[in-house]
Amino acid sequence: MKKLIVLLSVLVFLTTGCSSVYIMNISDIDQTIEDIIYDSPKMHNVNYEGYKYYVPNGLKFINKEEYNATFKDKYNNYYYIYVDAISFYHKVKSKYKKDNDIYLSKELKHDNKFGYFEITEKEDKYFIEAMYNYMKVEAYISKDTLEESVMNISSLLSNIKYNRKVLGTLIGNKKLNYKEEKYSILNPNKNADSFLDYVKEYEKDAAKDTKAANDEENLEIDNVE
Repeated sequence: MKKLIVLLSVLVFLTTGCSSVYIMNISDIDQTIEDIIYDSPKMHNVNYEGYKYYVPNGLKFINKEEYNATFKDKYNNYYYIYVDAISFYHKVKSKYKKDNDIYLSKELKHDNKFGYFEITEKEDKYFIEAMYNYMKVEAYISKDTLEESVMNISSLLSNIKYNRKVLGTLIGNKKLNYKEEKYSILNPNKNADSFLDYVKEYEKDAAKDTKAANDEENLEIDNVE
C-alpha cells in the first residue's frame, strides 16, 4: 500500500509538478528513488541529437552547451545535467562503492543499467550527485526542498533514452568532440565546489545580460521624441 501511494504521488508530480499529495519521510527517500527511476512511466519532452529525456513540470530551462544543460526550480535550486553519450556508445562500465559517512549513499542497478545516488550535507544545504544510465545530475539545494529535488532528479534520470544509430553516425563523423573531464561522471566527485563555481559564474553572466538589456531599453526610451 505504501509503495502504491508513492507511485501515485510520482504520477501526480510528473504531470502537474505538485508534490503535496504525499509527503516523504526521510526513511521513504530510498524507496522513492527506486519507484521513480525503476518503475515510473517513461516519458520524453526534450530531444537532442542521439538522446532524449523528460524534464518535470516546474523546472525552468536555463541553457545548454554540448552535453551539458542547466535548469532551475521555483526555489532557485540549480540542476546541472551532463549526458555522457560517448561512454554509453562504448558501453563503459563502472562499479559503485557505498559511502557510509554521508547522508545518503545508494547504488542504482536495474535492467543492465547502473549508477548511484548520493546526498551530502554541506553546511545548511544538501549537495546531490546522482548518475544513472550515463546521465548525471548535480544540485545544491535547500534542505526544506529535499523531497521535491529528489523527485526532480529521479525523474530526469529515469527517462534518459539513447539512439545508438544516431550516435554512431555522429561519432563516426566526429561531430561529437569528446573532451576528457577532470573526473568521470560514472563515479561521484563528492565536491560541490565545481558545481557552485558554475552557478556563480552563470549568475554573474545573467546579471550582466539583464543589465545590458535594461540599458538598451532605457536608451531606446531616451531616444523617443
